Amino acid sequence: MNKNYNMLLCFDFGVKKIGICFGETIAGSSTPLPVIKNNSESMKKIKSYVDEWDPDAFLIGCPSKPSEDFFRQLIIFKENLKNEFKLEVIESNEDFTSQIISSEFKNKEYDSLSAQKIFESWVNTKDE
Repeated sequence: MNKNYNMLLCFDFGVKKIGICFGETIAGSSTPLPVIKNNSESMKKIKSYVDEWDPDAFLIGCPSKPSEDFFRQLIIFKENLKNEFKLEVIESNEDFTSQIISSEFKNKEYDSLSAQKIFESWVNTKDE
């Protein structure tokens, strides 16, 4: 896996909605983006983010013990990203990222804040 990417779109994948953030690895900064519904229009919305942010790769949070149904849908999502955009999809453990988000944010862009935590965790450990 190439960990020398500068610009990443990071996803907190869910079967109903997808949290997204843009991450810049040199400064370690990230920007949460609006959550999107996980439906037939998802790739169109992601394309608009790809066009706007021009990422080098995708980073996707993966739980260590997903349900079988979730895992199947996650695999399909990753393959769709690879096929549609021809960019590498990097996986990062997302265990406990949701738990560290303050309850005051859980009603708004919670999933994108979780994507931001996935990015922060990855960028802080990518050289290990």
